[in-house]
Amino acid sequence: MGKLLDYANLGMNMYQTKQLSTISAAHDSLATAHMIEGMAASNEVSKRQLMLQFESEMEALDFSQNEMENAMKLIRIRDATDSLNLTVNGFREFADMDRAKDFNKSLSDWEQWMVENITSDTISSAKMLNQYIMEDDDLEEYAALQYVKEAEDKEMNMSLKAMGWLFVSGMIGVGIPYGIAGAMGIDTAEPPDWVLQSFCGFSILFLAVLWKPFGMSVENIQALLSDKAMKDAKKILKKGGGQEALDNHIVYFGEMTSDEASTERMRRLEFVVEHID
Repeated sequence: MGKLLDYANLGMNMYQTKQLSTISAAHDSLATAHMIEGMAASNEVSKRQLMLQFESEMEALDFSQNEMENAMKLIRIRDATDSLNLTVNGFREFADMDRAKDFNKSLSDWEQWMVENITSDTISSAKMLNQYIMEDDDLEEYAALQYVKEAEDKEMNMSLKAMGWLFVSGMIGVGIPYGIAGAMGIDTAEPPDWVLQSFCGFSILFLAVLWKPFGMSVENIQALLSDKAMKDAKKILKKGGGQEALDNHIVYFGEMTSDEASTERMRRLEFVVEHID
C-alpha cells in the first residue's frame, strides 16, 4: 500500500497548494498555467497579461486544421474569462477596460461563428473534454484518498472481528471449566489448578473451532497486531486535511469506491484519447 499512500500524499499536496485549478487545468500551455497560478480576480496586472495571451490564442484559431482542438481552446478561454471576470467591470484602468471590451467582443464573435459553423456534437464533446481534463487531478486524488479510507476501514473491521473471535473463545473457555467446578460444588473464588489449565485448553480449542465460523484469516491476525493503515489514514485524512478534500469530492462526483473512481477516470481518459489527435 506504500505506493498508493505516497500517491495520496502527492494528491494532498496538489490539493493544498493549487489555486484557481479550474483555470490552470483548462490551458494546455505550461507558460499560461504558470502565469495564472495564484492569480486572483483582483490581480489586474496578471489578468491583463492573461487577456493578452488569450487575444493571441484567438488570433491563431484555425478550425480548418482541427475543429475539436480549436473548439476546446475557445471554450477554455470563455471559462477563464468568466471565472476571472476579464470584462469591463473587472478592471479599473480605462485602457484595460477598452481592451476588455474589444476582447469580449472578439470572443463573442468567435463563439457565434463556432455555433453557426461547427456541429453541436463537436462543441458538446469539446466541453466534455475540457471538463474531463480539468477534473482529472481531483478524480485522481479522490481515488487515492478513498483507497486510504477504505484501507483504514478494512483494518478496523478485521481487527474488530479478531477481537470478537478471541472474546467468544475466551468466554467459552472460561465458562466450561468454571461451570463444571460449580456443578461439583468447588469454590470458584480460588479454583484449583485443573480449572485454570482447562480454561487455557478449552480457549485454545475453541479458537480453532470458531476460526471458520468467524471467517477468520491471517489478515485478521495481522490487523489485530498492527494499526499501520489507521495511523496512515489519521496522518493523511485528519492531520493532512484529506478528509475535507475527500468529502468535497464525494459531494461533487458522488459516492464512489476507490475502484469505481479509478474506473471512471480511465473511462474519461479513454474518451479524451479517442477524441484528441
